[in-house]
Amino acid sequence: MDAVDEAIQPYQVIQDLLEPLAASSGITGLKCVFGTRRGGGGSLLHAFGDFVVVHDLDTDEYLDRSDIAAYVQRTLLAEADPGVRTPYRNRPDLAGPVADAVAARAGSNFLVAQLTALALMAASAPADITNPVTANSFPASVGAAMDRYLRAIEPQPGATRDLLTALAWAEGDGLTDFTVWASLASALGTAVYTERDVVRMLQTTAADLVTQGADGEQIATRMFHEALAEHLRAETLRLRSETEAQRRIAGVLTESVAVTEDGQRDWSTADRYIRRHLATHAARGSCLDALLLDPGYLVVADAAPLLLALPATSTANGRRGRRLIERVGQQLLPAGQQERVSYLEMAARMAGDEVLAAQVGRLDPDRPWRVTWARWVDLDESQVLGHHDSYVVAVHIVDTPAGRIIVAASAWAVRAWWLRDGTRVPTGIGHPHAEIESMVAYRDRDDVVVLTAHVDGEVRRATLFATTSHRTLLRQQPGCGLWTLRHHGRQVMLQAPNDRLTAYDTESGERIPWPPVDLSGRQVTAVASVIGRPLVVLGYLEDGARSVHGRREDLTIEVRDLTTDAVVGRSLCPAEEMSGWDPTTGIWSAAIGAVDGRLTVLVGGSIGGQAFRWEPEHGVPAGDGGVVGLRRSLEHGAAR
Repeated sequence: MDAVDEAIQPYQVIQDLLEPLAASSGITGLKCVFGTRRGGGGSLLHAFGDFVVVHDLDTDEYLDRSDIAAYVQRTLLAEADPGVRTPYRNRPDLAGPVADAVAARAGSNFLVAQLTALALMAASAPADITNPVTANSFPASVGAAMDRYLRAIEPQPGATRDLLTALAWAEGDGLTDFTVWASLASALGTAVYTERDVVRMLQTTAADLVTQGADGEQIATRMFHEALAEHLRAETLRLRSETEAQRRIAGVLTESVAVTEDGQRDWSTADRYIRRHLATHAARGSCLDALLLDPGYLVVADAAPLLLALPATSTANGRRGRRLIERVGQQLLPAGQQERVSYLEMAARMAGDEVLAAQVGRLDPDRPWRVTWARWVDLDESQVLGHHDSYVVAVHIVDTPAGRIIVAASAWAVRAWWLRDGTRVPTGIGHPHAEIESMVAYRDRDDVVVLTAHVDGEVRRATLFATTSHRTLLRQQPGCGLWTLRHHGRQVMLQAPNDRLTAYDTESGERIPWPPVDLSGRQVTAVASVIGRPLVVLGYLEDGARSVHGRREDLTIEVRDLTTDAVVGRSLCPAEEMSGWDPTTGIWSAAIGAVDGRLTVLVGGSIGGQAFRWEPEHGVPAGDGGVVGLRRSLEHGAAR
């Protein structure tokens, strides 16, 4: 696969498809070759992880610079294209020295060499390279080479540049409607254009800068190289912001859709480009919200790019539309257009929006199924930030200098998103060697460390941003669990081989000489360093709770100091000390911190949503009234 960097979401393509393919090649025998530019700071290469071998094709090991000169000479002579005009035809004595001069300026960039050669072919006479000024004027960058070529075929900037600029902003396979193309050029350019201008341009040598391919029954046109599109977009951004440019594009696309007699857009007539990419342009132009409340658009829009665009909503109505779509987002992906009407009607009923449900229903009276009423739990101001393809085994939020990051692991992937807007964080954590059982993540200086425990007993250490590869810290038996805390400036990892909670250094994997904590009949529900002490909260197993004849000590929860294995304060038996506590309820979760300088534990049960606050050093349990205070204290960093 070539041009990976030109994908709409290159990091997601690498992490979800290409890197797993490469990682499994030892098993499948599949041979993979990928072509890409590096990305900022080599970040694209980092995303491939450790399962690929990188070859830099710009180095002398792979590049014979005489190849570029030979390529330019063949282009100038145009022996394979006798109908193409060139002042170098049958003149290798002229073409050879010019090709050498072009290659010297182009360096290792074949695209610069190609564009320069095309510009020289469009000239009326061969270049005089005996003049040093001429030889030194050959372009050394893509932008300069493209500008030279455009000046050669259109001395006065006009239609060609404007039409190509409109194409440079196109997504995916490119534009499929010449009328829309001309309107986009008018919106972004310097004059008003028509379909005739597009046809006329495609009949000139400017057509060398574009490529066309079949998109169903339509022909899609795009720039033949992303570097050309990047240059033209940069020229646009000298005059207006990207938000303004994208807003104009979204407006043109919307206005191109036919209007019915009642003044509504007939989205069923929208061409494929609009269905696929309008949401992307509207999101980047900060004008997506209105589209999300137009049922006609929601029915025809491609679900995948629409779902990706949803975080860009900015108004109350837009967020309402976003939540409605997110209710049925995964069902929309495989659904046909008729069934999408049914799903959207259901989502509107679930949200209590009877007006929108009726509007959706009228779009297709013959839809495969209908929802006449629904009563559903109302969603608050929530947002879907991302998803895994299987059960999520762990989620952690990590504060970094650039903002908060959510790190989540499923059995076969570790993924990360920015909490502020849900955008994917590119990482170099690749496809795991074995299924993941548990995961923890924490900040280490300017990076985020991710520890994963696997079903084969290995514990591996990797980082989100650094280019260092993952490494194995420990090899234990499976099912040891995984927890971390920070104590006196040192990150500590905890595992429980043979039911004995043991501490290890997260850098070296070496054991820390704290006494192991016996977990027989108990489970770890929380760990933290609080008021200078590394602590663990131990709860009883749910199976033990269901034994009404169990001993009292079997049904207690307690806090232990990890450096001494001593119980902090006293243990607590909820079944005896908490009014209304179900004796068959297990302890599912806990949080530990400090509130007003007092060690405080928040405990959650497995049945009925029971929760209570407990101060082990003061022997004070409390009901639900203590929950809010602890949560707020934890949020403000009181738990240390």
